[in-house]
This record gives sequence, structure tokens and C-alpha cells, in this order.
Amino acid sequence: MKSDHPIFFVHIPKTAGTSFRKGAESYFGGGNICYDYSVNSAETSSLVKDFIYESNDCLGFYQQLMASSSNLLSGHVNVHKYIHGVGARNTVTFLRDPVERVVSEYWHFVRNNNYPGPLESFYRKPQFINRQRRILSNISLPLLGVVGITEQYNESLEIINHAYKADIPGLRLNTGSEEKSFSYELTKKQEVEIRKLNKPDIQYYQRARKLFNLRHEFFRKNLPFAHGAITQSSPKSVTGWAWWAQSDAAVDVLVYKNDQLCGQAVASSLRPGQLRYGPPRNGYVGFHVDYQAESGDEIRCEVAETGQVLGQVTVNDAKL
Repeated sequence: MKSDHPIFFVHIPKTAGTSFRKGAESYFGGGNICYDYSVNSAETSSLVKDFIYESNDCLGFYQQLMASSSNLLSGHVNVHKYIHGVGARNTVTFLRDPVERVVSEYWHFVRNNNYPGPLESFYRKPQFINRQRRILSNISLPLLGVVGITEQYNESLEIINHAYKADIPGLRLNTGSEEKSFSYELTKKQEVEIRKLNKPDIQYYQRARKLFNLRHEFFRKNLPFAHGAITQSSPKSVTGWAWWAQSDAAVDVLVYKNDQLCGQAVASSLRPGQLRYGPPRNGYVGFHVDYQAESGDEIRCEVAETGQVLGQVTVNDAKL
């Protein structure tokens, strides 16, 4: 199988990414996957080393990548490194409960990097705080093709396989069996501190779970799923964007005020701010609806075809 664009897998450490990566290798074949795990990593593909790290030729890299047999581009990289060239719709990642993830990464460092310090010394380091949100640059989650949930790995894999017409097997590797010999019992003080330090990550993860559960519900009902959001609202209008997960047709959006239909628009206007994400339809995914509203009115945007809610806001006095 070779699509027009490979899947870009943002591999966040300790989120079952190795299981996904190895499953993808078994399905696509190891020679059909391009890796970027840092310039000094033996896993990093020669294509990445030659064009990204040595020549700094991003355009040349994408041209070669598209011409190759690569079905997947995977790495411990920031989402912005490749999302523009591969496209938002083709970008995939997994998120995990932030407390469990940081503790798991600590034991990984103890086992594999001989980390000498206690847990507290690890989770207080800036590079390990809000790690998932930082790797994804706090990107609006609906902009990504699929945001899987580690705790719902099999269901996430179902969504990924459906979205990309693949059959990646559900291998569970590198799940830290060695970690069972270590104590995972956190003191209440440790848990409270980790949660406080990682509050933005926890909120980000909770939004991801809500979004994923909605998508899985649509998947079970065999309904098409739309990516979208409200980006701006006022007492006079609402603006947003929307695109289908598996179609380049424009999304028809209904706007309700206090549960009463007050407008309709096709998401087909250009959104220049999204171009850096490589969106579908060359960025012609925006919608805008005018209305008259008062403070306290509820504005809701829905997909006309399915009733999927793209966003809901309350008109605020400050905007009057």
C-alpha cells in the first residue's frame, strides 16, 4: 500500500508508540518506514540524515519522501517539524495519562540510562514537565489526523486503520515489563506535585480523551467524522473551520443560537493561518456566519450531515 502521503507519527515517549511503530513495521515492512530519532540515532534513516540534518533541504526531503515507498514517517520530534509537508490529516499521535507517563519515563531512564536520582529529581526537570503538550506545541487537537489514547490502544488502532485504510496489528511491545520489579506506588505528596506541575498536560489529555471518545462513537455508528473548531465569536458572528477526515468535500455547518437555527455556511473559505499545518483542501476550510446575539446567548456549530458538534461558546458581556 502506498498513499499519496505517508502517515506522520509523532512518537511521544512512553505512550505505546513503540507498539504502534513495530506494528506498522510488520504491516508496511521496515524498508517502507522513514525514521527521525535524532541526528545521532542509529535508527534515523539516511534520507533524514542526508536532507534534514546535513543539507537542511526540507523541500528535497519531501520530494524524495513522496517518491519513495515510505508509508510512515516516525520519530521523537516536535509536530511542527513535518506536519506542513506531510499534512495535518496524515498526522497521528498517542497521548497518555500525564502522571502515569512521567513515572513510566522515569523508570525507563533508570533502566536504560542509569539515571541515578530519585523520582522527584526527574519529574521536576523542565524538559519532563508538560512533555506531551510541548511536543505537540499545544496544537488544537482537532487539527491532527488521529489523536489516539494509550489507555484505549486497541480502539485507537481501529480508528487509525479505518482512517488510513490499513491493517496495522495490535502488538503490545516495550510496555515496561521490567518496570514491574519497581514500585509504582506514588506517595500522595508526589502525585499532588506531579499533577500541579503538569496541569496543562492533564487538561490537554482530558480534551484529547473527550475528542477521541466522540470519534469512536461516530466510528461505531459508521458515521463520517469531521475535524473542526470555532476560532472566533462575538455578539455579531462566529468564525471557524471544518474538514472531513476522509473526504475533500466541503463541510456544511449549521449555527444555532439558544438551540434555534440562526445561520448556515459551507466551510470553503481560505484560512491562511492553517496553511502551516498542511490542511486538506489547500486551506479552503473556513466558515463564517453573521447573527445578532446578546450576553449569555449560547452559540453552537454543528455538522449539518451528522449533527456532530464542532464547538459551543457563550456570548460574553466583554464582547458587547
